[in-house]
Amino acid sequence: MNPRVRLAVRFIKANLHHELTVDEISGVAGLKHSRLFELFQFEFRMAPLRYHRMLRLEKASGRLRNTLDK
Repeated sequence: MNPRVRLAVRFIKANLHHELTVDEISGVAGLKHSRLFELFQFEFRMAPLRYHRMLRLEKASGRLRNTLDK
């Protein structure tokens, strides 16, 4: 994985409780929006904000399952 994408992914995962912008993600990664988008498309087949939303939904889904299991 590209090291700058790795930085972006770490930032996204550390900030799942926040709504993020492409400006914030690209700033952390040190990339222009278009390059960030290209790299995310290559690595994950989706845009950075879609990746963020997917992780948030997975986390929420896991919390719901844990709540229902109790």
